Amino acid sequence: MLLIMVFLAFLDAVRDLTSIYHNGIMKDPRDFLKHKTNSELRTMLKGVKRISNLKKEELVEMVISYS
Repeated sequence: MLLIMVFLAFLDAVRDLTSIYHNGIMKDPRDFLKHKTNSELRTMLKGVKRISNLKKEELVEMVISYS
C-alpha cells in the first residue's frame, strides 16, 4: 500500500514537471512581446528617449534589454 502511494506521488510530481514546460515557464519572452502592439511596447518603455521611430523588432529587443 505504501509503495503504491509513493509511486502515485512520483507520477504526480513528474506530471507537474512536464506541465511546467508546456504552460509557459520555458517560453521565449520575445514570442510574448511580439503579440503586443507597438503602442503597448512604447508604454512599457516610458521614459526612454528616441523610441518613436523604432520598428517592432527593435522595440521588443529594447524591452528585453531594459527588463
